[in-house]
Amino acid sequence: MPSARTLCKYLLAFVGVALIAAAVVYWWPRPPLPAWRGVDFGLDGTAASVFDPDKVLVFELDVTPNALRRMQDHAADELAVRARLQVGTERIGAVGLRYKGSTGTLQQVLVERRTEQFLPKLSLKIAFDHVVDTRRFCGLRRLNFHSMIYDRSLMRDRLSYQMFRDAGIPAPRCSHAMVVINGKNMGLYAMVEQIDQAFVEDRFGDQRGGILYKEVWPVHRNPAAYEKVARSNPKALRHDAMLGLAEAIRLADPKKLPDALARYADLDDLLRYFIVDQALKNWDGVRGWTSTAEKGPNWNHNYYWYADPQQKLTLIPWDLDATLSHPARRDHLPSWYDLDESLGMARQMGTGAFAWPPSEDRLTRAVAIHARGRYQKVARALLDGPLKLDRCLKLLDAWCDQVRPYVAHDPFLENRWPLVGSLWPWEANLSELREDLHEIRAWMEREVQDWDDQLPAKLQKVR
Repeated sequence: MPSARTLCKYLLAFVGVALIAAAVVYWWPRPPLPAWRGVDFGLDGTAASVFDPDKVLVFELDVTPNALRRMQDHAADELAVRARLQVGTERIGAVGLRYKGSTGTLQQVLVERRTEQFLPKLSLKIAFDHVVDTRRFCGLRRLNFHSMIYDRSLMRDRLSYQMFRDAGIPAPRCSHAMVVINGKNMGLYAMVEQIDQAFVEDRFGDQRGGILYKEVWPVHRNPAAYEKVARSNPKALRHDAMLGLAEAIRLADPKKLPDALARYADLDDLLRYFIVDQALKNWDGVRGWTSTAEKGPNWNHNYYWYADPQQKLTLIPWDLDATLSHPARRDHLPSWYDLDESLGMARQMGTGAFAWPPSEDRLTRAVAIHARGRYQKVARALLDGPLKLDRCLKLLDAWCDQVRPYVAHDPFLENRWPLVGSLWPWEANLSELREDLHEIRAWMEREVQDWDDQLPAKLQKVR
């Protein structure tokens, strides 16, 4: 009778052969990369044709070796260099190309763990007006290409933006695209619409003459705080809406916070925004309040405000790759609508920073108070409509079929998983995302039910 050691060797050999056979069946041959040189992508001059969900555009950029080296050497500075761009049969001409990510991805990759493995797949931005001020691409001044190096499913950005838009919230369009630099395939990216004046004109129409702000919450009483982050102010307007809301929220009686907020924003729109953000488990968004010290100033992240000429404010989501994971990093905190007086303390996270209960912010508290008697109905309508699980899964399946050939030929993904290729690990991560979607849906169902069972008593404790 064979020894236990011999049986173990036979078992390992069998498992190894089975894995190799499975890999051969699954990957060989790889799906061919669709033709992209000289292809007519059906662009009709509109941004909608750029983000057509039924196609994957390919952006061919030619950059001189010296310019490419300068861009890489100064990646952390987001230095833009001149490049020539072609998209299928469309010759766009000279544009600006740079890495993007600022203190987020660029800081983590280039400073904390600088490596050539990550450099080719950093996020990119194309500025069509960098060389010729009037140059546009289908009406767009900028385009973002997010590398998704921290989202191994490659789907969270696109799915999350879609859910916000389907819920009636003005959010960027997003689809997938391939980038080619000097004839070399740089891989698959999430192509995300820039939030700028072109975005404002498209979404806000007759109310387009206002001010767009990036990542500033209406808590400041000094106009300079808003001036330095204004991304679009075509008429050099004053910052009356942000200043007015900051003062109104600061001075309002706690029970009158919704009335103060309603003078400057639509409460129902904000309620839908917060519920969608909650359903996405977006731990790095407007509900993700953070400080570096236990009692220091805190801030949130990844959003824009638009103040229209009528002094009404609209909240716009941004940077949604930190979504759709269960459990999420801030699940240990109370819900954004929990107004219990005992919540006002920070919790230290593994990073050393401190996380705060969202309702410590008075604007969030205003939305939470407004949610009384409304939350369950609005959440149910969203969960059974634009956020419906079956709908999200169907979108995910369609997009996966669409991008599978590009994933198979993504050099960054192949280098990340050199022994097994890119498809098998990607499919495994997609399975995890699908499981997360099911678990998040079940969690949201419990949250909606708990609203009736537990929250009314807490919501009475409004200070």
